[in-house]
Amino acid sequence: MSGGVYGGDEVGALVFDPGHSSLRVGYAGEDSPKFDVPSWVGVIEDQETNEKKYHIDTVALHVPRKGCEVVNYMKEGMIEDWDTFEKVLDYSYEKCIKSEAQYHPVLFSEATANNFLKESGVDIVPSYMVADKQSVKEGDRPKWTKKNNLVEVTPSWHNYMKREVVRDFQQTFTDSNPFTHTFIQEYGLERYRITESLFDPSYIKGVGSTMLGMSHVVSTSIGLCDIDLRPSLYSSVIVTGGNSLLNGYVERLNRDLSSRTPPNMRFKLISSTGTTERRFGSWIGGSILASLGSFQQMWISKQEYDESGKSQVERKCP
Repeated sequence: MSGGVYGGDEVGALVFDPGHSSLRVGYAGEDSPKFDVPSWVGVIEDQETNEKKYHIDTVALHVPRKGCEVVNYMKEGMIEDWDTFEKVLDYSYEKCIKSEAQYHPVLFSEATANNFLKESGVDIVPSYMVADKQSVKEGDRPKWTKKNNLVEVTPSWHNYMKREVVRDFQQTFTDSNPFTHTFIQEYGLERYRITESLFDPSYIKGVGSTMLGMSHVVSTSIGLCDIDLRPSLYSSVIVTGGNSLLNGYVERLNRDLSSRTPPNMRFKLISSTGTTERRFGSWIGGSILASLGSFQQMWISKQEYDESGKSQVERKCP
């Protein structure tokens, strides 16, 4: 726990890093978040009272329930469903932090469908439907037995569980059998085309030249900055985020950007070797910032915000 001082009192500052996949939660000054809560939430609405019951976090979310819709409070990197997000925050304080919000200053980060399997004729079957499965030869139809007395679930919950299967598939792509219902297929060139699309979007069907590759995005972004800042930006390109953990990502980005860097500027790519540091990079940055002694006078109380609004942010954090 961080040892910051706010209003004369010792406090444990919290850092929240919301994303489309999950909400990272933890104490400022620590190396990594304590909790990683899914951004997907199960919601059941009582037809008589119109009251909603929320099922939050991995264990509660993975239980099939009749009438349970699955929603995500994020859209395009921004919080859209604030009612659901507030429920996730309440859960984070009650079940994760186990403390009340009024006792902790909080720093929030703010953000500045895969058709391959369908086109390959692969049926995605969530694990909750599979009772038994048999080994098959490569390319053969899967042989599996469906569970009896399955709970009647909503399409949104079923689709969420299918996304979980695809996510596991992405993380175990070198395995010959990542599927829950014994479909077996060896992937060769396809493995490289998926990651290559990050650098050459022409591999993505229907995109054409409307999207920039990763190295192009970086060089264009730097080019839009003040000319005096460009040398320092080229000399400190920091790689972070889950996608950067792809095998060969850093080496490929380093090669492409080296060829795009003007000859009169020094290029340097900075990337952590640890998985945790790269995956939770934005959270860790907030953790370091919120634990600095010089940052403690920048906390804004609810009373201060109610009195001055967002101008208080500009005054304390110029």
